[in-house]
Amino acid sequence: MKCLVLFALLGCSHGDAWSKYEAPDHLFAVELPGAPKVFTKPTAEIPPTTVQRFLVERGDRGSFQVATYVVAMELTGETAEAGAKLDCLGAITDSGYAIEDQHVITLGTARGVAITAASTKTYEEQRCLIAGKRMFHLVAVGPNDAAMRADAKHFVDSFAIEGSFGYPPPNDANQ
Repeated sequence: MKCLVLFALLGCSHGDAWSKYEAPDHLFAVELPGAPKVFTKPTAEIPPTTVQRFLVERGDRGSFQVATYVVAMELTGETAEAGAKLDCLGAITDSGYAIEDQHVITLGTARGVAITAASTKTYEEQRCLIAGKRMFHLVAVGPNDAAMRADAKHFVDSFAIEGSFGYPPPNDANQ
């Protein structure tokens, strides 16, 4: 009985209630452990674009984010993989994390890269995918423990590109 009570208290995912979040204007769905805060930020890049971030923070138990934006030109195949890899590695390069795994991924017609990195205290799981002219960058970061690794896997595995595979939403002014 004590083991059953302990399992119920610890459980998986620290007891967070995960639910599906759909962003129809940005053509993706993902499971998150709470309602995301949404941030929009224009960039100074040429051509200019707007990055939208969907973020759930759990304090010292980690955070989960999907960022999406339009890239300058439609990318496919190995070019999409290279662009996605640059985006993901740019976020990890100066972090001090050691890369544990890096591999090419596909999701429908989207192509990209998955990167797992960690330090002794911190774990990070990233997925960068390009579908046409749309970049999707997923980041799960938190303590380097079994619960965070399970939550990160749940998050990235639940991600789906909906609609016309992210090529671009009809209301995006940068088209």
